[in-house]
Amino acid sequence: MMRPVSTTFLLATCLFGQSAQISGVIRDSSQSLIPAATLIITSEGTGLARTTHSNDEGIYTAPILPPGKYKIEVTASGFQTSRQTGITLDTGQSARIDFTLQPASLEQSVTVNADSTLVHTDQSGVSTVINREFIDTLPLNGRSFQSLIALTPGVVLTQASFGEQGQFSVNGQRANSNYFTIDGVSANIGVSAGLTLVQSASGSLPGLGATGGTNTLVSVEALEEFRVQTSGYSAEYGRMPGAQITILTRSGTNQFHGSLFNFFRNDALDATDWFANAQKLPKPELRQNDFGGVFGGPIRRNQTFFFASYEGLRLRQPEVLSTDVPSLDERGVLACRLCRPFLNAFPIPNVATSRIGLSPFVASFTNPSSLDAGSIRIDHRWGTKLTLFGRFNQAPSAYTQRTEMLSNPIDTSVGTKTLTLGATVLLTPRLVTDTRFNWSGTTGSSYARLDNFGGAVPFDPQTFFPQGVGIDVANAFGGYFLNGGINSGFYIGKNVANSQTQWNLTHSVSYTLGSHQLKFGADWRHVATENNPRAYDLFAYFIGS
Repeated sequence: MMRPVSTTFLLATCLFGQSAQISGVIRDSSQSLIPAATLIITSEGTGLARTTHSNDEGIYTAPILPPGKYKIEVTASGFQTSRQTGITLDTGQSARIDFTLQPASLEQSVTVNADSTLVHTDQSGVSTVINREFIDTLPLNGRSFQSLIALTPGVVLTQASFGEQGQFSVNGQRANSNYFTIDGVSANIGVSAGLTLVQSASGSLPGLGATGGTNTLVSVEALEEFRVQTSGYSAEYGRMPGAQITILTRSGTNQFHGSLFNFFRNDALDATDWFANAQKLPKPELRQNDFGGVFGGPIRRNQTFFFASYEGLRLRQPEVLSTDVPSLDERGVLACRLCRPFLNAFPIPNVATSRIGLSPFVASFTNPSSLDAGSIRIDHRWGTKLTLFGRFNQAPSAYTQRTEMLSNPIDTSVGTKTLTLGATVLLTPRLVTDTRFNWSGTTGSSYARLDNFGGAVPFDPQTFFPQGVGIDVANAFGGYFLNGGINSGFYIGKNVANSQTQWNLTHSVSYTLGSHQLKFGADWRHVATENNPRAYDLFAYFIGS
């Protein structure tokens, strides 16, 4: 059992990337600067209001704002009130909005609707923002958003393997060089369900599910938006040289909103597999049901909000496979009394004998997988200077795959739990702090067993391992192979039961000084990974002509 532990400390935190900010200059009709103008920036969804003032140079800044839609009201002595609505702030966006105030001869106000996309003239990074409205219009296979990451320039999809579990490369970097964050904390919490931890030992992979989807981190129905930055990003991002994937979850608003969904696929809509037809086998089942719902709204208007989500996945993937199993003669007359139970654990051959001792067995079948992902988020505003939020997410997933023997399914289970807390404090109109805390726990385990597929007769694992030597069968793993090949054999017992725990604390400060904005902070991350393989191995290989 190995317990590698990693503790890192980063001065340039990527927390700012989860938030947005608005800044600009206040002028009059003659383009003279207006100091001491009052700006009230209000979220259209939650009613959260931030008040700030322009300085002696007419410059204002409102940092660390939650992404969303806003309206701004500007007032100054001797000038008309100016309002601008429909301002959409994306994750990590720094928007500049200038105002020109007109002299107030009478009680007047000017309202501007700003529904168009803001132009970023002060950011040089290459990035792509995918929001919820965009996702809702696309038929995402598996309801997982990682396929949309490929829309960003510089992203190349890579083939995932046991040793290389990352799914995409950015600008030539390794596939495990990408950094995922959710609501300001690290989401690189994935742990391998294999004998060796490989890339997952140091917390460099996102916490994906058993089938490789991002549903375990956040369901697309609970996703507000995400940004993928591939190059040119600022110093507030760090840790990894690849892409920075910044994910923001949905929160409740002053209106109740909810939805139910069920996406399905069924083999009734498909033709029969060619290989199944060739072997005169029944069409294997294809079933995919991705179902669930979300519901959110106010607990107390303009103050406390909630948002809950659930997503369930039930998937059966079709397969057609041919394998070699012991012939009837091999397992009958020729087999010794001790070997016969192990030979009978193979399916019964259904094709004429191809060579001595072995006969083909062909079958159509399905590999099942499942996911149950639930989350709850609470947002609360305390007075005018403090906002709090908390989010809990739990997402167990499982996948069963039959080996070449077919009557030997291997069950893989991946569990994910995360708890994130956050607090934003407006100390003064020019000084804002933001603190985030996260605990995450992930598990990855696999177990091999026998069943009666194809007429096989499974045996008690107790009979496979030596007796009377203190072996814990529940913590043992073994294999039985004919002719020295894995294509005619089976595994049995526990493979691994790995786990990983993360503690992540981030703190950031934003301060406006004249025409300058200073940002600094700290990011502390502690990752403890436990590699817990079986305690005993036993493999039997029979080599013959």
